Amino acid sequence: MKKAAILLTILVLLLGGLMVYALVGTQLSVYVGPRHLSILPAAQQPQQYQRWMDALLNDSLQGTVYDAKVQGGIDDHAFLVYEISLHNPGLLPADMVEVQLLPLKGDVLSVSGQVSMGQDINTPVLLAPGGKTTLQHILLTRETSNRSREFIITYYIWGNPFQVKQTWSGS
Repeated sequence: MKKAAILLTILVLLLGGLMVYALVGTQLSVYVGPRHLSILPAAQQPQQYQRWMDALLNDSLQGTVYDAKVQGGIDDHAFLVYEISLHNPGLLPADMVEVQLLPLKGDVLSVSGQVSMGQDINTPVLLAPGGKTTLQHILLTRETSNRSREFIITYYIWGNPFQVKQTWSGS
């Protein structure tokens, strides 16, 4: 009887430790470093710029519009392509991972990397336990705009929502 009690106590402690580790591991690791930003003047990407402006005017953009009244022309704007590296250190998969950007003055619109590459945006991004991935977020903004941005990464674990805020503050 004494051996069974000791064995059950050890088992309960191990399962409790596993549960604590699973709960602590619900926080994704996020990295947005200086090498994770590409700046492309819109004048170097005239087809992309025109495609996005047409979608904006036709109200068919699959992204977020910050300022529908675009001021200036193609020479006044740039595409900022942010790459956000994510790591799931936990034991549970992270479902429906998405990136949102908090805009600044001069920002016109933003889209995910999926939209930019013509992929189905209804396919959820999943991050397996221990897995790593990189998500892109593309912003059309004034060329003279500040490059620093704050991102909110939203994801679900077992149907529960979680958020991580990350600031990119490179030069």
